Amino acid sequence: MLIREKIERLAREVHDARGAVARFLLLEANALENMSMQEVAEATFTSKATLVRVAKALGFSGWTAFHKAYVFERKETERLFEGVDTNIPFSKQDRTAQMRSRLAQIYMESVYLTNDLCEDATLEKAASILDESERIVVLGIGANRSLSRIFIQKMVKLGKRVDLCEPADARYFVNTLTFRDCAILISYSGMPPQREPMAFIPLCQARGVPMI
Repeated sequence: MLIREKIERLAREVHDARGAVARFLLLEANALENMSMQEVAEATFTSKATLVRVAKALGFSGWTAFHKAYVFERKETERLFEGVDTNIPFSKQDRTAQMRSRLAQIYMESVYLTNDLCEDATLEKAASILDESERIVVLGIGANRSLSRIFIQKMVKLGKRVDLCEPADARYFVNTLTFRDCAILISYSGMPPQREPMAFIPLCQARGVPMI
């Protein structure tokens, strides 16, 4: 997950001083590079201790490590998508060739960025879980279900049984899973925890079902 996505989650979930800092980090991302820790604390009406707590909540050892990583991520993202607005990549005045080229750039750079975020150990663990599972159930809503069908087609060719749960039947499917099976939960934000498919995590844990 990108650091920015973690900050967005913190801004949504936390409503104390840490949440205020998270919202500041999102709004003033461009200015953050040239701001000292003291300046950020003053701008958010918090303290250095609060900034350290924010950094640790985001998975860093301290503010300095977070600051360096966040600035680097922002610069790298800007470099990858330089000159292209990823939300609206073309205008009415653009020719078809320009539209096609910009869309291609977004897809290609997204692949590179995703690859940079992948961890070999995590991928190998996921592959091991899939390989050892007798049955695989995919849980997701919205557009994630369309992506799931492509995955299912590929797994069928490998001889693996995969079920895509209908939202109305998801809880039934989860209740039939055992430690020999696997549940794949697909969510763009992972939030909120009470919303499907994240809401099924406690049930899977209680039944000892491996999850990806």
